[in-house]
Amino acid sequence: MTPDVLAARNRVSALSKHRGPNHPSVREARAHLAELRLREQIARTDLPTDARARLAAMLLGGAA
Repeated sequence: MTPDVLAARNRVSALSKHRGPNHPSVREARAHLAELRLREQIARTDLPTDARARLAAMLLGGAA
């Protein structure tokens, strides 16, 4: 786990203690954590070009 992911996870935890789970800042922090985790996983994986293209299309809303 990278330091950025660890910091984001700690931020979610801290915000969740003082605000409800649906508070905008908690939702934003969770989304940021999810993005960092995905980036970390993709960076560690040797994906073929076609797999990267499918993932990009999915993230951009053009694939099912």
